[in-house]
Amino acid sequence: MRTAYVILLLSLAPAVVAAQIQWAGSLSLAGSQQIGKFRGEADSDINTSLKGQNPFSPVRARLFADTEIADRFQVFMTILYDEGLGHFEMEGAYVVMPSVGGHEAMNLQIGKMATPFGRFAARSFATANPVIGTPLIYQYFSAIQGKVVPANVDQQLAWRHDRATYRGQPTVYDACWNTGVQLFGSLPQLAYAVAVTRGTLSNPDAADNDGVAVVGRVGLQPTMGWQIGASASYGPYLQQSAYDAGLFTRSGDIEDYSQLVFGMDTQYSVWHCEVIAEVLHSRWEVANVDEELSLWGGYVEASARLRPRLSWALRVGHMRYSDILASDGTSQAWDDDITRVESGLEFYLARQAHVKAVWQHNRWANSAVSDVDLVGMQLAIDF
Repeated sequence: MRTAYVILLLSLAPAVVAAQIQWAGSLSLAGSQQIGKFRGEADSDINTSLKGQNPFSPVRARLFADTEIADRFQVFMTILYDEGLGHFEMEGAYVVMPSVGGHEAMNLQIGKMATPFGRFAARSFATANPVIGTPLIYQYFSAIQGKVVPANVDQQLAWRHDRATYRGQPTVYDACWNTGVQLFGSLPQLAYAVAVTRGTLSNPDAADNDGVAVVGRVGLQPTMGWQIGASASYGPYLQQSAYDAGLFTRSGDIEDYSQLVFGMDTQYSVWHCEVIAEVLHSRWEVANVDEELSLWGGYVEASARLRPRLSWALRVGHMRYSDILASDGTSQAWDDDITRVESGLEFYLARQAHVKAVWQHNRWANSAVSDVDLVGMQLAIDF
C-alpha cells in the first residue's frame, strides 16, 4: 500500500510542478524546566516521542503545501522539523479525490495521513492546542511492546519498571501518521471517516507485518454548540522483529496479535467557554501471555476566554490498567496508573501569534515512581 501511494504521487509530480502551490506553516519556540528533581538528575522524557519529537522542543516547525490538479485531485504535504528529531521529515503526503462517483458526501484520500480516530489530531498543532503538552492517550508509552514479545507473563510485568530498556507503545500514537486509504465525507449534522492503513493505532512501525488496520470515526452535531463522536480501530500491532527474535512459544504469526480500541468524544461550546472530553478502551493480545492486556484512558479539557486576548485552559487526563495473573497466582496491574494535569494561560499577540505559559504535573499510582512536574512557555505562530 505504501508503494502504491508513492507511485501515485510520482505520477502526479509533473502536474503538481505545473500547478499553483499554496504554502503555509507554523512555528513553535518553546522552553521547559523540570522542577522538584534531584541535583544531577536527568530531565524526564515523558513528553518525548520515540524519535525525539517533543511539544516542548526549543524549535518545532511545520511547512504545509497544497495544490489542486485539473479540478479532480488535491495534493497535500506536511514537512516537520523538530530540534529533538534533528532533521526535516515528511510528516504527511496524500492525495484527495473529492466527490467520488459524483457523490459530494464521498471523498477518497490516499497516502500518509492522520488517523481518523478521536478529536485531538486536528487540535495537535501549536496554535490550536490550548496548552502545550499532548493528552496521555495520544502519547504516553505503556509497557506494551511492538518490536519484541515477553517470554512469559512475569517478564511482561517486569517491563513496567524498565522503561529505559523497554519503552513500549502508546495507545494512540499521534506523533507518527500511517499510510493507507481513507473514505470520508459529511452530511447535515453527520461526518464520517473510515480508513485501511499499514501500521496500527499504537504502532506505525507495524507496517512491516502482512496485516492491515481498520479505523474509523462517526461524528454527530445535535445542536449548534454540541458535537459527539465514536471511534474504533482494529489491527495487528507487532513488528517483524518480534517474530524474528524467536520467542513465540506457540504456533502462529505476528498478525494473530491485534489491538482493538473503542473511543467516545464530545465537545460543547457556550459563550466564551469550551469543554472537550475523550474516553477510550484498548485491548491487546500479547504473545506468551494468556490474558488480554487492557486499559481505560481519557481526559477532560476546559478553556475559557478571560479577556479579549487572554485565555485559560485546564486538561486532566488519566490512564488505568487492568490486572493480570502473575505466575505466583497474584493479581497485578500490567502497568502503573498515571494521571496528568496541565494548566496555563494563553495570550494572543495577534490572531496567528500566541504565547503560552503552562504547568504540567504527572503522577503515578505506584508511590515508588517519582512525580514529574515541569513549567513551560511557548511562542506559537501560524504563517
